[in-house]
Amino acid sequence: MPEKDIKRLVIKQLKAKFPHWRRLTKKQKKALAEQAIIEVMADYDPKQAKLTPLHELTNTPELPSGLIPLPDMAEYIANLKANLLPFTNITQCIK
Repeated sequence: MPEKDIKRLVIKQLKAKFPHWRRLTKKQKKALAEQAIIEVMADYDPKQAKLTPLHELTNTPELPSGLIPLPDMAEYIANLKANLLPFTNITQCIK
C-alpha cells in the first residue's frame, strides 16, 4: 500500500504547512498539492516505509481499546442466548 502511505504523508504535510486549506482557491490548492507530492516523492523510499496502522491509512478514527472483535462478539452472543431458559408467562398459566 505505498500509494496510501504516500497520500498519508502528503495530507500530513499539507495540514502542517497550510492550516487554512479551505480558504484557498482551487488553483492554489492544486499547485500546493502538486508541490507537496513532489517533495514527498523525493524523500520517499518504499523499502524504508514504516508499518502504518490501518486506521491512519484509511483516515478513520482509531478503535477503542475495550472493543471486542466480531468473531468473539458472535461467540459471546451465542453463549448468552444458550444460557437463557425459556420461561412462559405465569399469568397465562393461571387463567
